[in-house]
Amino acid sequence: MCEHAVLGPVDPQLGEYPAASILKAAHQKPIAEVDDKTLILADQAEKAIAKCAKGDELLADNIPPRRRRDCQAHDSGTWTHISHHCERARDLELRVNSDMPENMMRLINLSATGAPAVFS
Repeated sequence: MCEHAVLGPVDPQLGEYPAASILKAAHQKPIAEVDDKTLILADQAEKAIAKCAKGDELLADNIPPRRRRDCQAHDSGTWTHISHHCERARDLELRVNSDMPENMMRLINLSATGAPAVFS
């Protein structure tokens, strides 16, 4: 992870929308005011989130309780895809090395600007 990288959540997405946000939107209005498409997406979102919770259960025996809570927060819609950086990854006790080789950083910078990558 370079210093500019982010640690994104493992949250289910339905099309272009996070499942947790679909559920939040569906529950903010009276049911009669929610369109059918949103209700269908909310149903799918609940199933996707339940599937993630099942994955958390499978890992439960191998992860200390504090880290388990952190993992659950990462797949529950608590965090966005731009929330955490290297320090947060270290706080989660992930093995992180932010010493990126210079050529790798040059490649990343070139791809971000759309310039062709040429290395000697």
